[in-house]
Amino acid sequence: MTARDLLVELDRRGVTARVVGDRLRLRPADALDDVLLAEARRLKPELLRLLASTVTTTAECAWCGAALAPYLLDLAGRPALLCPSCRRWTLGGVA
Repeated sequence: MTARDLLVELDRRGVTARVVGDRLRLRPADALDDVLLAEARRLKPELLRLLASTVTTTAECAWCGAALAPYLLDLAGRPALLCPSCRRWTLGGVA
């Protein structure tokens, strides 16, 4: 599993991931199992890097019109935003 895959899975489970100093905070704890926690620990440096590039967006999903998730990821070498409603990616700079 990659860090991006883990963030998508956390989002699917309703888990909020945020960075506090050099720590990764995952809430709610009851939505996490031992396997997911182990993956989060293994991928912590990459997760911290990805979450450090957090942006705030009011952008809407072109697919369903919902607000896009407020984190920016690199997908296929381009900036991308994930729609939490329909789970589709929107690539930056694509019309």
